[in-house]
Amino acid sequence: MPQQAEIVHKRIDDTLIASIRFIGEHQEAGKHFETLYAQCEDVIAGPGFALYRYGTSHEPGADIEVGFPVARPVETGDVKSRTLAGFDALTIVHRGPYDTLGESYRKLWQFVAAQGLPGGMYEREVYLVRGQTPEENVTEIQVPLHRWNELLAEGVERVLGAAARDEVMQGVEAITPTCGPDRRAAWLQAAIGRLEALADDDQRFEILSRCAHVFPQERIAHLRAIYRRNHDVAEVLAEMAKDPGWFANPVREGDVIYVKKKPFDHERYEAATTEAEKRRAFCHCSMIRGHLDAFSTMFCYCGTGWYRQLWEDVLERPVRVDLVRSLLKGDDLCEVAIHLPEDA
Repeated sequence: MPQQAEIVHKRIDDTLIASIRFIGEHQEAGKHFETLYAQCEDVIAGPGFALYRYGTSHEPGADIEVGFPVARPVETGDVKSRTLAGFDALTIVHRGPYDTLGESYRKLWQFVAAQGLPGGMYEREVYLVRGQTPEENVTEIQVPLHRWNELLAEGVERVLGAAARDEVMQGVEAITPTCGPDRRAAWLQAAIGRLEALADDDQRFEILSRCAHVFPQERIAHLRAIYRRNHDVAEVLAEMAKDPGWFANPVREGDVIYVKKKPFDHERYEAATTEAEKRRAFCHCSMIRGHLDAFSTMFCYCGTGWYRQLWEDVLERPVRVDLVRSLLKGDDLCEVAIHLPEDA
């Protein structure tokens, strides 16, 4: 049994990297590392890594980027350089063969879920040691965390000013990735209450909708290109219909698009025997899933932001998104309405 270290919170700084990104299978990474090493050997500044993105495409294969930190940019053929933006992550060090990495992934993701944290849209493996035998391999797995608290602070300052930011965010320094879900939910409930007292409804929407999880930019760019061809929303909806699991079957009625969310944990939802269990299995927000009765409907403005960023970036103009139904309203599902601009 491979030895496993404890889970650690880290801040990863901005890093200049040279990398190759491809859609394919994990076992293809080796040949790309060989290409990278041959073209970057003189400027490599750290251990190699593989980054696995989620939700970027419905095409077969994984979205994989392999690379090295480098001392200066490298641009040769398939090798491209960029700055990997810094991020907060929960990490675990796995010792042993690569084919047993799944054990450490499960432990790490179970911890993320237990903490009530929204993970990022990718995972990264850093190959600290490639041993003479598989048992000697040392790999750090990193799960980036969504910047929810930072986005809230930035939004309050942008809309209401620095003094309001300080008031809403008081006590946030104690809300760490390992502080526990109950403590996090209690702080969040208090912060939302302070925001509610300071802002009107339009301001609350503007602030909280900008805290939403990041929609994969690759999907947005694909849909934007479709819309730019003929400026026809129907073509965008037809493309979304090819991947109903991701886009949740949006339905257009006139100038409004309605989207009903599906249960986050379908198996638990179907097996639930009480309304409370059903609501918890349905909810997509890891931060409040275990404390649904403690929050006002206003918190769901965050969830509307997922659709706001999608449609505003596809149409390249502002859209209004209304919360039609919500678990926090007492409904049995969540539904949003996206109001299309007249010129769309």
